[in-house]
This record gives sequence, C-alpha cells and structure tokens, in this order.
Amino acid sequence: MLRQVVRGKVDGFDFHGQRLRLCVSALESEDYALSTRLLDYWERAGVSAAADDCIAGALCKAVTRLVKPALACLYPRGMRRRFDPDAARAAKGSREEISLVLRNAELRKLLNHLGPHLSFDLRALALVCRLLRGCLCLFKEGEGGDRNQADAFCGGVLETCVLPSLCLAPANPAASAEVWLVLRDLPYERRFSLYGGWADKCEGADLLRAACKLARVETRRILRRTTAAGEGGGPGQGLEDRGSEQGFLRDLSRALQGDSQGGGAQQDARDENGETAAERLEAKRRLARLLAKCCHACPLPCLEVIVAQVESYGESMAAPIVEALRYLTPFGHDVLTYVVLTRLAKGGREKFKEDGTNVADWVEALAALVGLLARKFPKEVETKAIAQYVLNQLKCDQTVDLVVLRRLLKETDGVMHVDDISDNQVEMLAGGNMLKVSGLLKGERTQQMRLASRALRDRLSLSLAAGEGEGAREGMDLGVPLLVMTAQQHNALMFSLLNPPLKLLGVLIDRCQSSFLQYSAFVRGDLDETSAKDLAAYAKLLPSVEDMSSLHGLEPEYVFHCHRPLMRALLLWSHAEALREEGQEEAQAEGKDGPLGSWEDLLGVVRRAVRDPKGLDLDLYATFWSLELSDLFFPKERYDEASQQVDQRVQQVDKALGKTDKDASSLKEERDFLETELKRIGGKRGSQREEQRFRKKLLERANIEHELEVTQRQREDLAALRRLGVDRRRELREERERCRVRAKEAAACIAEAASKRWDGHEVDLERLFHHCVLPRVRMSEQDALYCGHFVNAVLPLCEGEGGQKLNSSKAWAYARLESGKLLGILTQAEAARLGIFLSCSREAAEDAEGSHTEALASLWTILANRLSQDEYTARCNAMTVLRRCVGRGLDKEPGFEGAKQAVLEGLAKVAQGAEEEDLKQMAKSLAGLIVGKTKKPAQKRKPAPAEQGKGLGGSGNNNKSNNNGRRGEGPRASGLNPRSPPFVPRGGRGDRDRDRHDHHLHRDAPPPRDRHDGRRDGGGVGERAYAHPNSHKRRLSDGDRGGPGARESGGGSKRRRGDDGMVVSPRDRDREGRRPGRHHHHDSGRPPLRSGRPMERPPPRPMEKRPPPRQEAVKAKPRPPPSSTTSAAGAGAGAGAAKSKASTPSSRPPPPTPSSASGSSRPPPPSARPPPRRESEPRGSSRRTPPAPGGGGARPDGEGKKRRRSEGSKQPQRGGGGEDSQRGGRDRSGGERHHGRKRSRRT
Repeated sequence: MLRQVVRGKVDGFDFHGQRLRLCVSALESEDYALSTRLLDYWERAGVSAAADDCIAGALCKAVTRLVKPALACLYPRGMRRRFDPDAARAAKGSREEISLVLRNAELRKLLNHLGPHLSFDLRALALVCRLLRGCLCLFKEGEGGDRNQADAFCGGVLETCVLPSLCLAPANPAASAEVWLVLRDLPYERRFSLYGGWADKCEGADLLRAACKLARVETRRILRRTTAAGEGGGPGQGLEDRGSEQGFLRDLSRALQGDSQGGGAQQDARDENGETAAERLEAKRRLARLLAKCCHACPLPCLEVIVAQVESYGESMAAPIVEALRYLTPFGHDVLTYVVLTRLAKGGREKFKEDGTNVADWVEALAALVGLLARKFPKEVETKAIAQYVLNQLKCDQTVDLVVLRRLLKETDGVMHVDDISDNQVEMLAGGNMLKVSGLLKGERTQQMRLASRALRDRLSLSLAAGEGEGAREGMDLGVPLLVMTAQQHNALMFSLLNPPLKLLGVLIDRCQSSFLQYSAFVRGDLDETSAKDLAAYAKLLPSVEDMSSLHGLEPEYVFHCHRPLMRALLLWSHAEALREEGQEEAQAEGKDGPLGSWEDLLGVVRRAVRDPKGLDLDLYATFWSLELSDLFFPKERYDEASQQVDQRVQQVDKALGKTDKDASSLKEERDFLETELKRIGGKRGSQREEQRFRKKLLERANIEHELEVTQRQREDLAALRRLGVDRRRELREERERCRVRAKEAAACIAEAASKRWDGHEVDLERLFHHCVLPRVRMSEQDALYCGHFVNAVLPLCEGEGGQKLNSSKAWAYARLESGKLLGILTQAEAARLGIFLSCSREAAEDAEGSHTEALASLWTILANRLSQDEYTARCNAMTVLRRCVGRGLDKEPGFEGAKQAVLEGLAKVAQGAEEEDLKQMAKSLAGLIVGKTKKPAQKRKPAPAEQGKGLGGSGNNNKSNNNGRRGEGPRASGLNPRSPPFVPRGGRGDRDRDRHDHHLHRDAPPPRDRHDGRRDGGGVGERAYAHPNSHKRRLSDGDRGGPGARESGGGSKRRRGDDGMVVSPRDRDREGRRPGRHHHHDSGRPPLRSGRPMERPPPRPMEKRPPPRQEAVKAKPRPPPSSTTSAAGAGAGAGAAKSKASTPSSRPPPPTPSSASGSSRPPPPSARPPPRRESEPRGSSRRTPPAPGGGGARPDGEGKKRRRSEGSKQPQRGGGGEDSQRGGRDRSGGERHHGRKRSRRT
C-alpha cells in the first residue's frame, strides 16, 4: 500500500520511475550531488523517496561507505572487538578523521533523507550508532567547537534517523542495546529532550503513527493476560524480602502450615483454574517476554499504554506491571522514566480528589510505580531525574508531588514517617532500627533495598564515602538543595499568596513536615555517631549552621535537626569527666583535633548566627537541641516485648523441627522395613500375584523416598528460619545494650553539666517554653515525647526563682496554660504531638499541691471551651489533644472529674451540630472512650437464697450465678435437676446428630444407631443395630481395661478371643451387643453418675398394661409398604420398630439374649412398635414398653433405655435429615411422631 501511495505521488507530479532508478544509480556511483538534488526535489513535492526499497538500500550502502574510514580509527582492533576509548584516542589521526566525518555535509543530507527507513538495513543502523558513540566518547573531554559540533551532529542523527527507525524495525534487542550505548553517555536532560522529539515525529508521520497504533493494540492485548496471570503468586514470590520482619513471619507460617503435608505440597497445589504455582510463574514469565518484545521495537508507545493502565487501575496494578517488566532493556527503563515524569508533569488534570485534601488515585499509583521500579531496577531507572522533578515542583509551590519522594524513599531505603501512631509506638522511637522495624515504624532493609538505597545516594551525591572536595560538593547540586527546599515549605505555605482553604493548608503543612523528616532520615542514613570519620564526612556534606540559618532562612528547629548528630558528639566530647569508660578519652581527643571543632565554638556559632535567647542560659539552650529521645528515655518494656516475640517464634520453629525429625525417623523406619520386604519377596516372584505385590512395594518405597526428601527440604527451611530468629534475638540484645549505654552516658553528661555549667543560672519558663519546647514539640512525635521527658528529668536539676530547684509541677502548670492557647493555630498532626507532650504530665498532676493543682486542671476547662466553639480547627485540635491525654490515663486525675460533664456536653454538641462528618465521628468515638474509661465496673449481683439451688433446668432465671464451680464441685454440681427435660438445640443438627449430642449430656440415654448397621447385622428393613458414633476413635472402656465385665483375654488388647476360641475384632465385638460395665450403662443395676454424685432416677409413670409379645419363634413376614399417613422409624437409640398395629401383638420371635446371640446364625428380628399415643395424653409424653423376660440384654422392642420428657413440655422436636425427617420419624422417647391429628383419629 505504501508503494501505491508513493507511485501515486510520483505520477501526480509527472515523475516517472526512471528518475528513481537514476537516483539509485547516482548513489551507487557515489555521485552524491545529483542524488541529493533529486531527493531534495522529491521532498519538496511531499514524497519520501526512501520509502522505495531500492532507494532505501542504496542510501544505506552510501552511508556505510562514508562512515567506514571513521570507524576504522575508532576500532583499531576491528569491529568485533569491544570499543576502547583509550585505544581510540591513541590511534593516529583519529580526531582528524572524526572531525572530517562530522563536517561532511553529504553524510548529513543522506541521513536526513533516509530518516526512519534506516531500519531497512540493521547493519547500517548498528554502524551509525557505533560512529555516534565514538564521537561522544572522543570529544567528551574536549572544549570549544569540537565538543559542540559533536553534540549537535549526534543529537540530530539520533532524533531524525536512529530513534524513529526503531519503530519500523522488527523486535531486535541487539539494536536497542546499540542505541542505548549511545544514549547513556548523554545527560538525562538531553536524552529526555530526544524522547520528546521522537514522540512528536511519531504523531506527525503517517507510517510511524500506524506502527505505533499496532504496538499499542498488541500491548493492550498482552496486558489483559498479564493482569490475570499476576493475580496468583508463584513459588518465588517474596524471596526478595526473605530477611525482613514480614518475610520472616510469612516463611514461618508457611513452614508451620506445610509441616504435615510436606514442603512440596504448596508447590503442587492447584488453584481454581487447575494450575500449579510453577505453571503460573511460567505463564507470567512468558507474558513478560512478550511485553518486552513489543517494547524492543516501539518502546515509547508501548510504555505509554502501560503507564496509562497503571493510572486507570490504581496502586494495585503497579506491582504486577513491575514484575512483567523484568525483561525490559535499560533503554526501555529510561524511556519508562521519561513517560512517567511526562504524565506527572502534564497539566489539565486535578491532582486532588473531590474532597480537596486527599491526593488523587492516579498520582498515588504513579508514585507507587516509581518506588517499585527504583527498588527493582536501581541501576536502570534514572532516580536523579525524579528528584529533579520534585525539586522543580517545590520551587513552583506544588507540594502535592512530595508523595513521589516519600514513596521513593520508602521503597528504596525503608525509611518512612507515620503521623498517627499509638503510645507504644511512640516509645519505640527511642530504640534502634530493629525495635522500630518490629513496631512497623521503619521497613526492614533487604539486600535489594540496600542496593537501591546505595544507587539513589550515588545519584544524589549524598554518600558519606564520596570523598573530600569535589565528591562532597557535588551533593550541593541536588541532594542538599532538596533537603533545604523541603524544610522551607512550612513557611512557604504559611505565607503563600494562593490562600488555600484552611483545612487543605493544614494537611499540606503536615505532609511537608512528614516529607522533611523522612528525607532528613535518609540523608543521615547509617551514620555511626561514634566514628569521627563518618561525622566529619557528614559535616562536609551539609551546609554550615550559618548558611542554613542566614543564607537559606531556615528556622532554628530545622537547622538543629539536621546538625543534631554533630552537636551531640561535641556535647559528649566536651564532658570527658562524665565519660570514663574505655575508649572515650581517645574519641574526645580526636574530636577536639578534628574538623568539628569544640563545644565552645558551637556555642559561639549559635549565639552569632542562629539565636541569642536572652534570659536563658546558652549552654542549656544548646544542650536541649543537642540531645535526642534515646538519651533521656530507655524503652525497656518495648524491648522486652520484642524479645518475647522473637523467643516465641524460635520456640514455634523448634516445635516444628521436633515434629519434622519425628516424621523423618518414622519414614526411615518404613523405608527400612520395605527394603527388607523387597529382599524377601524378590526371590519369590514366580507368579503374577507375587510380581504385582513386588511392584506395589516398589511404588510404596518410591513414595516414601519422595516424602523423605520433602521432609528434609522442609527441615532445612526450618533450620534456616531458626538461625534467622537466633540472629535477630542476638542483634536485638546487642541493640538493647547499646541503647542502655547511650542513655547512661547522656544522663551522666546532663548531671555534670547541671552541676558545673548551669549552676547559678535561673531558668525562665516563658522563654524556655517558646524558644525550646514549643518549636520542638511541633517537629515530630519523637521530639514531643523528648520534651516531656526533658521537663520531667532535666528541669528539676536547674534553678528557678529564688535559687531553688525548679519544680516540675510548676513547669507543667505553665505548659498546660500556654498549650491551651495554641489549639487554634496548630495543624492536626501538631495537635497530636502536643497531646503526646501533655500526656507526660500525669505524675506531676498527681504530686501537685496548692495553686499548681488548679493551674493543671485548667487544661480540661480550656478543652471544653474549645469544643463549644464553631471553628473547625479549634474543635479538631481539642479532640485530638483530648484523645491523647485520655489514652495515657490523664482522665484519672482529680481535675478531670470537675470538667468531665462539660467535656461530654461539648462532644455531644459537636456530634449533633457539626457540619463536617469527620468531626462527628471523632466526637462520638471520643465520648465513648471517656465514658468507658471513667465509669466504674458493674459489681456482680449476689444470687438470692431461693435462686442458689437452681441450676440447669431450674425455674429460676439467674442461672449464670451458679456456673462458677468446676464439674462435680460448687453450686453448679449441686444445682442439677434430674427431672428437667433434655436440652434440644434450636437449629443446626438433625435428629441423628442431636441424639448423639444429647447422649453425651445424658448418659442414661442409649446412643443413636446408624441405618447401615442394621443392614450389616442382618436386621429387617429400617432396623438399626447399635454402633457408637465415635467407635472408630473411642478409648478402651472399663471392660477393656479389666474393670467390671472385663474380658478374660486381657483388658488392653484391641482383639480378644471369644467363647469358641476365635479371635474377635472390635467391629465384631460391637455386633455382639452392649455388655454391662462398658462405656454406656444401659443395663447395669446401678444408676449412672453425673457431676460427681449419683442421680436419682424418677419414678416411672403408670402405663397401660399390654399382653407381652410372643416368645415362640415365628418366621418373619415381609414388611408391608409404608402408607402416606404412617411414619418411618425415628432417629432414636435402639433398633427401629417394625410397623404393626397396636391391637395386634408381634408375630415375630423375640431377640436372643447376648449369650445366645453370638452363637445364633439367625439375624435378630425387628422389635414391635409401641402402641400409638392416645389423644388424652399430652403431646410431649411417651410410653415405655415393659422389660423383656430375662432382662439383662436388649429390650424386646429393641428400643433400649430412653430419657423421658417431663409432662407438659411444649418444646417442639426438630426433625433431622434424610428419610426419617421426611416421614415423621420417632420422637426421642421411643414413640412415633405424627403430624397433626390425622393419625390419632385413624387409630
């Protein structure tokens, strides 16, 4: 079709095919002037002559001839050798030859006319790429015109010829690799500019637009299959975080779940589609290869479709896409970075949701994609370009893009900042990294994350090992400016001219503060504060205190936050008298002589450049900003909890190891036994039966060998988990000891400073609160808790007014008064930190006396007044502070009782009258918390004397008071009423399962019988023989153990010998009928025991006399078919009753006694059905049949003993499943149940 279009263009302008052939001849004869003139003429006419195969081939050959001399200089050892820049520079006349090629105008014109049709000859494309690479490497260090000329030539060829030709070339990763070798030497700004021009050309040319359209369609088709395949996890899922806390828990749970099935059970398990984990993993890899193949040919349109897919489906789509891009080339990853940044910077879309405060889903999805790509492919993704984008957005006051930076740091380094955390998590911030990881305050750094973090630090030039001079100063290009810009966002938003809504402004300030804390922790990294070398490198990396304060205009709290490790080291080195442990004197001498200076120099810098707090001791001011939470507080309880968790996991692994060893030993015994059997049977394989037996044994041995291998692999996995747990326990103990020593050193340093440096200086609480406490409380949760411990532990060492020691109650009284005034100007996160700070005043409130008590109690009045206001910020902050204080137990102090009612009224007003839904929910939950924590627990009511004797089945309602004793003891045992009716559940089980359940509750009732047992024992249709429901797993009875009715052959054996000497199995023993003294006491003379005392049997009701059944043996008649009005045998215990009329006695022989049953060959006959219930009898009553003559055995009617219902019981019977429930069945007392009065009238 393309040739027809070209031919139509030529005919329309009166061009003939011989002119094309003339151009081909001119190119072959190296007449470039004629050929260029013809090509220019056709280009002005709108015809692309290179679309013809002959013209394209001739142009490619001409370009190859022109670049060969230059390639010979660049590759002196041949084209098959690797390119060596040093050899190219050393080659004679290389620079002159390359300069001639760059100045060759004919080569430029031929490449411009060739354009994307360079893909016609991939060999010519590779030669052009190698020429461009050599030019960039040779003139990389050059200056002046040669460097500019090389950049212009290479950029033009790449934009017009090389990059567009990839869209028309078939998928070839080698061609993409050649292009990337050229592009990687260019800065990312230049590369992204070339990608932008490439995208414009793809939209302008018809041929390129068609190729991109086909690539987009194919990519969408593959993505649909990739998403479906990515839903299931393969066996390799999660291996990258095997060393993390989450990976440890997951691997342990998998090992504990699979120890009974074997390690290979999960790999062989199939999902709902019938695919195993290995098959799913192979399917994902196959689709990933297809996706990479599309990106090799047309990376730009394919990756645009992928990014658009992630935007549409949200953050959950990012992980499968990253897994599918595993086979993408570095060139494809670079193009993907450009596409993501282009989508983020593209205008016309709102980056906030409709509520105006939360970030849009598509921005969150792209941020997640960036983070996962940077962690999975740290060397291929250009993270420096991402950081530059965030920096540029901050310059334009677009703080919403900080979500990209936060997600990037979280995925690569594991550092994160959580605002809304519990009190225990706040205390965990005083510990080390392992304690923070256990508290979900920091992500565990895996090996992959360590590589990603190192690559990101190198890209931002923030590595502490960058060296002196140039390496450290390169960090000023991007890393440190990003730190300064995040610190400046607080004031920038406060004084912004955009005037955003108040709620949105507070949310943006909190996000900026969170981003600054997260990025500053990343900049600090794994800084060893005991190493002078690391501290010196960190000092060179950061701007000085003077520059950050005066030049960049940062507040003191931000300056001191960045320089705190250096200031703390100077503080410890300056107090050598308080640090007499080993190695501290050498560290002090090294610090004084090093580049950090001394403590006195730091005080001079603070007084001169930062702030001179008049009325406040400068040494106390600098000490306050130098220490951290771990210096004042040691989280002993949190470390104990973390150690206990690790110990429990190790114990679980040990238990699983013991079970695995036991299974392995049993498998080895079975294997040895089978090998012995195989040796014995091996010589007897004469018949076919023996051969089959031998093969069966071989198969069993192969199965056991497989199970043994699986068990061994499982044991290795468990052993690795145990080693991991032991290592974690050891590292946790070491970290705990380091934190304890750190807190001890800081305490000694503070005590020495208070006794020598702060002595004689009075502390002004107003200046201390406004210059130290309040700014640091607003920084983070860790700093808020630090301020609380500083007021409790350090201020009592200082002097107050009159030369006396400062009272902590006085300090907290002033802090509470001033904090109440600030509730209207704080953000929600800052209010939560203020609540953490105020929650540390519990001890001071309990010990307060006099006027301090009233001042401390004024906080609750202020909070109640704030709740009654109509301003959103005041209400929200008041409830946030109140929640923190109540959660830490401040509601127990006496001052809260006086203001409790006012606080609850204010919360009720907010819950009912507030327009904001979040305030309503917050007020309701907080009111419930206050009421639940302050009300007294309800005392248990003592039972009345008349109710104490009532238990189960009694008429009293207070049955719970009698359930405190154990079985057979206390009021519960004495409260049993044998006359009470049996318990019938309201739903769930049928008659059969219900009777089994009631049999365990009422042991005087016989067990149920299964339908198949009656057929097995030879009974009639519908009969049931006795079979215990748990006969397959019940323990030996008294008779088996040698008790009453024990066998003569020994009580412990499962088989015994009968009267005739034959061995009787347990199943045959059950067929013989019940024996006295066994598990059930149906025929024993003594009543059953329950709850530790014998139960009195109720007297039998008077029953109507009936003639006894016939004793002579009569041949059993076949049963008539059941009628529609009669019911089948019920689910009660004993054999089912045969259907016969009540007036006619049974014509069947009586069942034999147990002694004669074992020797009789005739099956036991069915029992006669008891007479129907009379209309005069109550519906719940039952009728008992007289015992059979001779007693001791089963009853003549085969019903056995039944628990009778009490008279007047109206509780309905719930029918079971199966045939019995459909036709009525039997009631639990042995009688026959009928529906309605139809049966009664008939009888």
